[in-house]
Amino acid sequence: MNNFDRIDIVGDPIRDSLRAEETTQQFKIEYLQKEGIEAILYPVVGVDISSWQGVMDWGKAKTKIHFAFLRAGVGNSTADPTFVFNRSECIKKDLVWSMYWFLKPDKNPFTTADNFAAMAKDVQYRKIPVWADIETNGGLDKSALAGWMTKFYKRFISQAPEINLGWYTSPGFANANFWGTEFQDIIKWGELWDANWTSANEPEIPWCWSKIKNPKTYLFWQWTSKGNGSEYGASSPSIDLNRYHYTIGDFNARFDAHIEPIGPTPPPPPDVVPERVMINVANLNIRNSTVVSNNTIIGQTSLGKIWYPDGIERDASGRIWYWFGSKKKIYLIALYTKVI
Repeated sequence: MNNFDRIDIVGDPIRDSLRAEETTQQFKIEYLQKEGIEAILYPVVGVDISSWQGVMDWGKAKTKIHFAFLRAGVGNSTADPTFVFNRSECIKKDLVWSMYWFLKPDKNPFTTADNFAAMAKDVQYRKIPVWADIETNGGLDKSALAGWMTKFYKRFISQAPEINLGWYTSPGFANANFWGTEFQDIIKWGELWDANWTSANEPEIPWCWSKIKNPKTYLFWQWTSKGNGSEYGASSPSIDLNRYHYTIGDFNARFDAHIEPIGPTPPPPPDVVPERVMINVANLNIRNSTVVSNNTIIGQTSLGKIWYPDGIERDASGRIWYWFGSKKKIYLIALYTKVI
């Protein structure tokens, strides 16, 4: 392969993608800070609902969220009195939903699992986990709680093997109660709905998921309990707000859903002109246009040389080129340079 062929074919799509993603994310952050819209880094958002929220206006809620997790019950068999209404309204409003059950380890693990499993079989979106909400130990010590949870888990999957069971818990509770027990190797294989109330861009992950062999991360994140209830259609002053870890496209593909963006979409990011770049191939052609042809080559530059771009252009294939000079432009393809 001659020099012309080597340096002018489209090279490393991964490097191109990473560079474009870095620029896009920075632009999105700046746009977010300027416009004050919902966190662009988490484009899929939702709420979790129980009787504490009172009667929900789901038409209003749908203007703000993509999904809802509905409390189905508490303890052995106490059904949440708002569940049937909330489920019906989510279905009418074509809103993605799943359910959770608040576990009370001072109750019977088998009865709890049986009742939860019976209701979970009616869930609409089968690929979204139903959630076992564990945030209290019921007065049990660490070993006894691990035993209770193991019994609950095994009973549930025997009753509803087709249902995806996930776990709602916080780093503080899980680390104190499950780390180093027989249950840590069971819970970590389920999806995590992470309860970590923070203004940080990422949540803390419980050790059962993050620190043992084959670490996993969270799927959903309850990042605050202080959402404005009225804005989301709740009767209560506050409401829990949640974020999905990944993109809208991933959500739709993973859960067979069809959600769309909410609110204003930021414009495409501009091409950012770096202050200086360094050549990172042995030889790179200098051109008088962005057209890749023998006729446009006017010289070469070599490995390690520093250039100071005046601007950026894209060719017909979308590749980025740096240009130099105010009157008579010359061009270098950006792919084989490094921003320094």
